[in-house]
Amino acid sequence: MKLSFSMASINEAPDIVKLVNSAYRGEPSKTGWTTEADLLDGQRTDYDQIIHAIEEPFSSIVVAKNVHNQIVACCEIKIIPQDYFFSKHTQLTIGNRNLYFGMFTVTPDLQNSGLGKQVLTHIEGLATKWGLDKIQMSVITQRKELIDFYLRRGFSLLPHLIDFPSDPKFGVPKVENLKMIILEKKIKTTL
Repeated sequence: MKLSFSMASINEAPDIVKLVNSAYRGEPSKTGWTTEADLLDGQRTDYDQIIHAIEEPFSSIVVAKNVHNQIVACCEIKIIPQDYFFSKHTQLTIGNRNLYFGMFTVTPDLQNSGLGKQVLTHIEGLATKWGLDKIQMSVITQRKELIDFYLRRGFSLLPHLIDFPSDPKFGVPKVENLKMIILEKKIKTTL
C-alpha cells in the first residue's frame, strides 16, 4: 500500500485518538496482533495527550495516510537526551540526542500487511536526516511478539526495566507487576 507521511495537525487529533485506542484496547484491537487488551483496561491515549505531543517542542505525531487521505498508521516521535529513560535531569544538547519512538499504531485490520515496516523505515530516515544517534522506545515486557518484531528490525534490548506508568490515563493494569523494557537501534548516519 502506498503511504504518504506528514506531521499531524491539531485537526487530526480526534482521528489519531480513535485509531490508537482501537488498536490497543477493547474488542476492536483484538483483530490485530498489537493489542494490549489482555493486559490493560481503559484508554491508551486521549485528546490532551495527542495535542501535547503535537505542540510540545522537539515532539510530533507522524501520520501515514492511504491514497484516500485516511490515517492508517501513526506514531509519536520526540528528540530526547541519550539517557532520557534513566535520568530526569539531563539537558538536550547537540551530540546528546536520540529519537524516542512510541505509540506506534497501525489500523488493526491492516496489521501484517507491511505498513508497520514502511512507517519504521520512514522514522529511521527522519532520525538519519536529523543526525540522531539512536532510536529508543519502551515496550511492555509481556509483549514478546512485539519485542520480537523490533529485534528482527535491528533493535536491541537494554538491560533496564522501568515500571509501567501508574497514571490511569495510560491504562489500568489487569495483571500485576507490569514493567517496560527499553529497546534501541543505532542509526547509520551518512556523512
